Amino acid sequence: MKTVCAFLVLWFFGGCSSVYINPKSIAAVHERDPERNRAQVRLREAVAIANDFLVSDVRKTLPSGSLRLGDDGIVFSTAKDELAFRIKCSFSGDILIPFGMAAQERSWGFVVGTVPPRESRVLDNSLFKVPSGRILENCEIAGIILHELTHTYFRAGTVSFGKALQYYGESIFLLRYRSHTMERLPFRTSSEFEAFVVDHMKRQNSNQPNQQ
Repeated sequence: MKTVCAFLVLWFFGGCSSVYINPKSIAAVHERDPERNRAQVRLREAVAIANDFLVSDVRKTLPSGSLRLGDDGIVFSTAKDELAFRIKCSFSGDILIPFGMAAQERSWGFVVGTVPPRESRVLDNSLFKVPSGRILENCEIAGIILHELTHTYFRAGTVSFGKALQYYGESIFLLRYRSHTMERLPFRTSSEFEAFVVDHMKRQNSNQPNQQ
């Protein structure tokens, strides 16, 4: 048990070589101009897609609201409150990658990890790419943001040290992931968003003129 606790301390508070992922940090990357520009566009488009979902009839779990993307991060606004929502690439996010995870929630947002070629934490991370190098589409990025936003908004998951102990206790000893009690609301949002994307694609296809 002491070993598990020591690992969780290292995992939860590890902040070595960590950077925030936001428009300001992306703009500050001085090399790889085309990729930097693509990352800026994909993040903006992902937030726009998430906002379309948040005001749609498909959304049921999260409250109706909007995400505002600023230089320093995202703010989730509802009729009742506002929630600052940050994205960080850090050591604690790096630990997730070998287990096939892209992100994990925190009280202030979520962490992601580095992926090859690992030249820049701002660009080479699991918000924008998978380890094989495939670049994530804007709707995939939106899906990550909405899943983790649900964790943070409802404070379900690894949003504190105590809840991290509960989360991993249930994961390890009861072998739960999708059925995890702290994953039910986030996966409900993910299912709603998948239905939203499918419906959006069907509407786009129906609006296209028939090709002769």
